[in-house]
This record gives sequence, structure tokens and C-alpha cells, in this order.
Amino acid sequence: MEMHLNPELLAKLERRAAQDMSDADYDNRFRQQVRQGLDQLDRGEYLTHEQVGERLKNTLRQ
Repeated sequence: MEMHLNPELLAKLERRAAQDMSDADYDNRFRQQVRQGLDQLDRGEYLTHEQVGERLKNTLRQ
């Protein structure tokens, strides 16, 4: 999937990623979140492509 972001949003995301990477516990938190996500998928708790699109539209309207 390819996403096109405006420069301002891209800069914000890059700053946030740099902050997260500087945390000593980043790797542990990342692995925990991946496990949590996989568990949710196993339980059938996920959004369809259309649902994600709707949430993004609603979020960007705010």
C-alpha cells in the first residue's frame, strides 16, 4: 500500500517515530502491541477496508 502525505504531516510522523525509537523500551512495547494485534485478529476483531476508510474520513474532518 502506498500513501501520500503532505510534508507537514510527514514531518510530524517522523518526529514521533524518532521519539519512540529513542525510548529504551521501544522494542518491548512494539512486540507487545504486535502480539495484541495478532490476538485480536484471531478473535475476529478487525475493521474492513471500508470501515478504515470511513474512520479516516471522519478523523480528517475534525
